[in-house]
Amino acid sequence: MGGINSHDRKVMAGERQALLHAETKTVLENAKKAAQTALERYRSSKSKASGVPRQARQYLRKMSMDEVLRIKELMEQAIDRKNLELVQLLIERDSLHMEHDSLLVDIDDFTEHEAECAALDFPHLLGMMDGRISPAARTPVTAAPSSDVTSVGAPTPAPTPTSPTKAFVAQLPKSLSRFVLFRR
Repeated sequence: MGGINSHDRKVMAGERQALLHAETKTVLENAKKAAQTALERYRSSKSKASGVPRQARQYLRKMSMDEVLRIKELMEQAIDRKNLELVQLLIERDSLHMEHDSLLVDIDDFTEHEAECAALDFPHLLGMMDGRISPAARTPVTAAPSSDVTSVGAPTPAPTPTSPTKAFVAQLPKSLSRFVLFRR
């Protein structure tokens, strides 16, 4: 009895999923702590003042119109700088949210199809995704496409987890359909 029965496979798959959830939770906690410290550093480096000196009403009354207009220009420039900074931070935040959502979808896909993922050769696939291994370096696990169709043209770019290419999909077991890979 050297083989593993289906009950043992389910237990190992359950343990694998629990380990994956624990690792994900740890990574998220570490990322949250790192983000909080980065935010604290950012807030401490940025002054709350806009670079425009505050002036009391009594001092403004004593100033000439040119001096008041200069202060007004300084305030408008400070507002423009703050608006630009705000827009950049909002774009960065949205980008990080999209990346986070993409990672969560990828994790969900992998845990949803844990049995199929056990059949994958992840080191080879990750090498392919990084571009270190060419897709033709190894025969595909699934059936090869028909030989009567020849592909001439530019090489296929290295796939990413959120945009698999045909070369990447060819390495996956048939049980992982393209619908699952392209669902977002």
